[in-house]
Amino acid sequence: MIEMNIIANQSIEEDIIEVLEAHGFRDNFSLFSPLFGRGRHGRREASAIWPEKNVMFYIVMEDDQIDVLVADLKLLKEKFEQEGIRCYVKRDISRLL
Repeated sequence: MIEMNIIANQSIEEDIIEVLEAHGFRDNFSLFSPLFGRGRHGRREASAIWPEKNVMFYIVMEDDQIDVLVADLKLLKEKFEQEGIRCYVKRDISRLL
């Protein structure tokens, strides 16, 4: 099993949800919002000075689901090249409960 974290600008939250739903993750992901932070694209603090904020999706999937999902996320990143979007995976996780 693979754990995936997608961190992105909140402006593309719905677009990411559409990609997840297209790959069968309609009801099985977690969304953390708002997510504050700093990065190459600047600060995301939802304040008067830095008004933008990020979101983070947490998804657990089978190994064979990752490649097609990442391919579509890359297309999304190309479409919204000015928006920050990062994807991290952790392989070989185990479910304990």
